[in-house]
Amino acid sequence: MRSRNRTGTSPNYVRDFSSMSLGSRNGPRTSSSGFYMGGSITAVTINKSLLAPINLDIDPKIQAVRTHETNQIKGLNNRFATFIDKAYINNLQRQLDEINNDKDRLDMENRNMHHNVEDFKSKYEDEISKRNTAEKDFVLLKKDMDAGYLSTVDLEHMVAGLGDEVNFLKALYDQELGELQSDVKDTSVVVQMDNSRGLDMNQIMADVKAQYEDIAARSREQAESWYKTKVDSLAGQAGQAAEELCNTKAEIAELNRLISRLQNEILAVKGQKANLESQIAEAEDHGEMAVKDARALIRDLEVAMQRAKQDMACQIREYQDLMNVKLALDIEISTYRKLLEGEETNFGQQSITNISTTKPCYTMPETSYQQPTRSSAVFIKRVETTDSSRSYH
Repeated sequence: MRSRNRTGTSPNYVRDFSSMSLGSRNGPRTSSSGFYMGGSITAVTINKSLLAPINLDIDPKIQAVRTHETNQIKGLNNRFATFIDKAYINNLQRQLDEINNDKDRLDMENRNMHHNVEDFKSKYEDEISKRNTAEKDFVLLKKDMDAGYLSTVDLEHMVAGLGDEVNFLKALYDQELGELQSDVKDTSVVVQMDNSRGLDMNQIMADVKAQYEDIAARSREQAESWYKTKVDSLAGQAGQAAEELCNTKAEIAELNRLISRLQNEILAVKGQKANLESQIAEAEDHGEMAVKDARALIRDLEVAMQRAKQDMACQIREYQDLMNVKLALDIEISTYRKLLEGEETNFGQQSITNISTTKPCYTMPETSYQQPTRSSAVFIKRVETTDSSRSYH
């Protein structure tokens, strides 16, 4: 028989021989172990400690190891959950940064659009002021043109009246001259004849006629010179008025062209303003839609992250349960395997207490994060006892 105590001391071999074992071989011999008939009998003393049940209790240290391993698994699970949270948070932060960048870009475009609108508004107001000034100048020039036109009409009426007056005076002069000539012809002059003196009547008539003709010629010349001077003055005024009228018409045409050009520019500015307003409205709508989409995406990501956390927590709990079951099964399998191996040893050999170390490898579920493989040492204390007549399990 062989035995090994728990302290690891060397085995003690014990064999007791009774006095009867040295006697004659011719009679029956008895021993404390049984009754034997014939032949030499050898007494064997059995160690009663072998009859005690085998102690299959697990080393108390295994519970501490299991607790330590459970704590390590919990810590790694917490670290894994923290890493997953950080990954989701980083992804959400990156998306939030992109959305903020888009928002800043849209704000910059919006400010640029508002700046352009303000510039166009100032230009539009300047053009409106220029248009109002041009309209005022046009009204003043139109008044001057109307006054010039009225002056021209008055001058034309005056010229026509003066022409009529000249014709009337000419007719009156001709009539007076004819009456004067007829009066001169019909005038009978009674002259006392002085025989002592010789009178030449023809000469006297010629002198009178010459005097009247001289007076009529001077009057005609004076009237013609006055009328000519008056007509020249009126013609000069009419020419000046016509020139002013032409200049006024040219200025009016130029103002009309300027007004038409300003109106076209105003229409173009209005079109640009409407286009910019539509672009601003479209940009605002696009920005609002982008913000709404980003918020919806953030909500969806938060919901997905919460669902992933819940799934991960369920998987971690299942994994912990499976690892606990696996650990218990590994311990039980190792114990039974060693017990079965111990039965194959021969009786009489030294009892051996083996302390073996197994390193179960745990593999985390497949995720995007590669978690390092943990190895935890599990100490199993095995006590082997072999008996040819009895087996204990």
